[in-house]
Amino acid sequence: MRTPWQTMMGKASVTVAHRTRSAVRWGCISAVLTLAACGSAGSSSGDDPSCSVPPNLQSGTLTFSSQVTASSAQDTAFVFGSSFVPIGTSCTLEVFRADPNDPFSPATGFGCSCQTAATICIEWRNAATATSGLARLTGFSTALNGLDCMPTRSNWDAAVPLRPGANQLTVTMHDGLTSASAALTITRP
Repeated sequence: MRTPWQTMMGKASVTVAHRTRSAVRWGCISAVLTLAACGSAGSSSGDDPSCSVPPNLQSGTLTFSSQVTASSAQDTAFVFGSSFVPIGTSCTLEVFRADPNDPFSPATGFGCSCQTAATICIEWRNAATATSGLARLTGFSTALNGLDCMPTRSNWDAAVPLRPGANQLTVTMHDGLTSASAALTITRP
């Protein structure tokens, strides 16, 4: 049975050591709630002043996934990638059970559950359409060190409207301490 949070969160991919397991857990609830402070995920026209990048932030990394293609016949591009781990992110080891509501049911695996206390803004811009909107934080990639879960990067995605021709997309993420940005051109025939 899915909780309201699981329905809101969708699936988050959690990597632990050499085992990847799709799991829906409480991991990113705090991050999603703080994203709501920046506005709702999705497209918008114009700028969202609450997501303006403050001056003098540390430089972080943000990348598009290598699976994002440089051309699309669709009117919307689904882009995704990874970025730095926001300040205040912590992870705990979690045991997945056959029945998540029964603490005595058999264990089916384990993984890391992460949350962040940071206010995170992830914004996309398409220069060709002069539109911008908010991307969404989809979870964290983690590494297991003994029984300690360590976040290694945050993952994001966005649906960006395209127009025919070259579309210069820029995605920027900041958490009030660190900022990162990356650009990609997607051509729509």
